[in-house]
Amino acid sequence: MEKEEELKAKKELEDLDKLIQKEREKQKCIETFLERENRRVQRKNKEKQAEEELKEIKQEVEHQVKEIKTVFHSKMSKLRQETERMKMEKMKQLTDMKLRITSMLIDQEIKGSASNCKQDKEESFEA
Repeated sequence: MEKEEELKAKKELEDLDKLIQKEREKQKCIETFLERENRRVQRKNKEKQAEEELKEIKQEVEHQVKEIKTVFHSKMSKLRQETERMKMEKMKQLTDMKLRITSMLIDQEIKGSASNCKQDKEESFEA
């Protein structure tokens, strides 16, 4: 009976050892799973953070591009205005010159030429 008790106790201890070993394996599997899950979550967080940083950089670049475009358009507008002002000034000069030439021609026509005056005087003396 003693041997039987001893075998029974030994069998129970072996069974418990097997159960303990199974539980250790379960624990190890769970720990591995949790570590993997933790790494996956960390990787996801890093990806999300990288996406947010990329989004911020993109917005900043878009803002800078808009500023540059605004400055460029402003400069181009000022250049166009300056060119238009200079063009108008040149047109005014041209118009003034044409007006002076026209006035000179009109004055010349009214006054007559010196040769016309000499002819008229000669005809007056002959008559």
